[in-house]
Amino acid sequence: MRSSERCGCLRCLTGWRTTRSIRASWTRASRCSRAGRWSFQARHPDAMLIPFSVSRFTVYRRPRGTVWCHARVEGGGRAEAGELIGGDLRIFDEQGLVAEIVGFRARMANREAVRLSTHSRREEARYEVSWKPAPEARPVVPAPLADKRPWVLLMDAQGVGERLGRMLEEHGAPVLRVRPEGFARVSIETLVPARCAGVVYLWGMDQRLADDASAESVQRAALEASGGALHLVKGLAGRDEAPPVWIVTRGAQAVKDTREGLALAQAPLWGLGRVIDLEQPELRCTRVDLDPEDLEGSVRMLYAELGSGGGTPEREVAFREGVRLYPVLRKDTGSRAAIPLRADATYLVTGGLGGLGLEVARWMVEQGARHLVLVGRRAPSAQASEAVRALEQAGAHVTVTSVDVAHEAEVARMLQGIDANSPPLRGIVHSAGVLDDGAIPQQDLERFERVMTPKVAGAWNLHRLTAGRPLDFFVLFSSASAMLGSRGQANYAAANTFLDALAHERRARGLVAQSLDWGPWAETGMVGAPDGSLARALERRGIRPLATRQALTLFGEALASGRPQLALMSVHWPVYLEVLGAKGRSAFYEALAPARPAAGPHAAVASSQPRHPIAERLKAALPHERPQVLASSLQEEVARILRLEPTQLDWRQGFAEMGMDSLMAIELRNVLQKGLGVSVPATVALDHPTIDFLVQHLLENVLKLEVQEPRAKAPETKPVPAAEPEGPLAESLDALSDAELARLVAEDLAKDS
Repeated sequence: MRSSERCGCLRCLTGWRTTRSIRASWTRASRCSRAGRWSFQARHPDAMLIPFSVSRFTVYRRPRGTVWCHARVEGGGRAEAGELIGGDLRIFDEQGLVAEIVGFRARMANREAVRLSTHSRREEARYEVSWKPAPEARPVVPAPLADKRPWVLLMDAQGVGERLGRMLEEHGAPVLRVRPEGFARVSIETLVPARCAGVVYLWGMDQRLADDASAESVQRAALEASGGALHLVKGLAGRDEAPPVWIVTRGAQAVKDTREGLALAQAPLWGLGRVIDLEQPELRCTRVDLDPEDLEGSVRMLYAELGSGGGTPEREVAFREGVRLYPVLRKDTGSRAAIPLRADATYLVTGGLGGLGLEVARWMVEQGARHLVLVGRRAPSAQASEAVRALEQAGAHVTVTSVDVAHEAEVARMLQGIDANSPPLRGIVHSAGVLDDGAIPQQDLERFERVMTPKVAGAWNLHRLTAGRPLDFFVLFSSASAMLGSRGQANYAAANTFLDALAHERRARGLVAQSLDWGPWAETGMVGAPDGSLARALERRGIRPLATRQALTLFGEALASGRPQLALMSVHWPVYLEVLGAKGRSAFYEALAPARPAAGPHAAVASSQPRHPIAERLKAALPHERPQVLASSLQEEVARILRLEPTQLDWRQGFAEMGMDSLMAIELRNVLQKGLGVSVPATVALDHPTIDFLVQHLLENVLKLEVQEPRAKAPETKPVPAAEPEGPLAESLDALSDAELARLVAEDLAKDS
């Protein structure tokens, strides 16, 4: 289709001296193709066109006077939201042809997502979780279950499993009861049948703690609760038809901050579950916290919860006094006045010789502190020693001590030393921690223990041994991974969720406490180090590392707010929630999600029939074209995950040789599941480690689509002759969401501003 329209939108062609002006001219020219857009705009007035590549851009001369644009739009311009649109553009003035753009490609995107992404500022903020009653209560006793497949109950000793099993059997559902004895030594394939209605993990409820428990017993209980769930989830990974999983705790969530007696050893299961959501979404892992004061009522409500089959986007619920509640993340709007520190007091910082601990110590001195005790397990490095000297030159008296806070005797001796040689201890910051990242299939109890030791045992020793002291603050450095989940950090999320629960427990007992769930730091810290792969991965998903000064400002505000738990992070929510997909539309993010346009008459139909773009392209292709179509799609996705151009990769190599690690392999698996609409094992990229092998496996064994011989090899990607691409526009963007596209456009424009 051809359309011509006289316009003045290309006046900036007179300034064609920079790449920026060329890009702006091209964008405006593509907008002039209105005849090709009218039908789309009439049906989708909230959409706009975002161009992102051309095959050839030729400028013949500078324009003079009035300028015209002639557009040829392929396919009649009838693209739907999210689909590609292409064509050619020719630009004329009164003397003839000025320039031509051949093979431009663009995509219809949501206007609101683009507006938010290009105009919203970075969000350095404090966030907290509150619990809200569900709008509609579920029936306490649902109808008899039509699904006759068995339920698998991993039985507890508190009576929940026995009661739940009887209710299921009374309504016609077979039940397999699994006891904990020897569970870790038995294959999950043996215990959980290939086809079952669901698996309910109840063992964690057996882990309870006494007030005088030792750090070793606390950590052992947390490991036993988490270890059983880890063994279960690893065993279920890769099944063609994975059953939904429910992880059940009792009194592990601080739904009411005033209630004492949190089940601290069970709390890490919630951090683990949030990572399961991201790494193994096919398990539809739901966390349920039962009312510790109403066992019978909680079991009935749990039975009703199982009736959903794990099919709702909400993955976390708690029962209290017969009410079903769910968590909501929202901004904290409390006081922001910084509090001064005292010159006649001592402040203790564990992990105080690391980059993050030293930054906190420097901030404390700026706020008036004059006596610091910096704790590390090893002697200070040369860099740390230099930072300590700078603190002393600023007027502080700094004591450096080597202590393993996971050992009670060492912590006790350290506190005795402070009492004998320093002013009274008035504040503690527990920032000690280690990382041992890896996808869930690579995790084990040893790796969990290594990460939990400084977090769980260390925090518990500090808690018990300072409980009678008049402290001004007791701050636990947790992680945003505990609140939001983070791929590859199941052990870290579990350990930090214990800190969150401990802070709530101390507050319920009348003790000072705060748990701060940090996002990544830009210049320091384990997660925010400049060369950290995790920080780069998080930024691609909308979580931006905090500059040190911004982080310390948030730290001061958090101390002043007095909240027991806050997340301190910088998140670009439109991008982050778009990347999360269905999880980003859950009630947990309802207070942060951008307002969505009113649903049209076909919205219900569209939402009930989710699109699977790769599968649709394969079905539309002729049988002999399918291998090439799938290979091209896989190349684009692999290149995007590796943050490289398709032309930079040798597609004869294996994924590992290209630089793909286990977390990237999981990301590719998730992309395949979304794009194909089928279940794909987490190990698919490891089991079929090249494009050719993966194409063959998906077509023949997973999709079972007809393919005519000879099967085409993966196409060799050749560079497209075009102007030198710049910044994010150099990426292959076909499979990106509206928000991801918008983010890249915003970043590109920002470079020229």
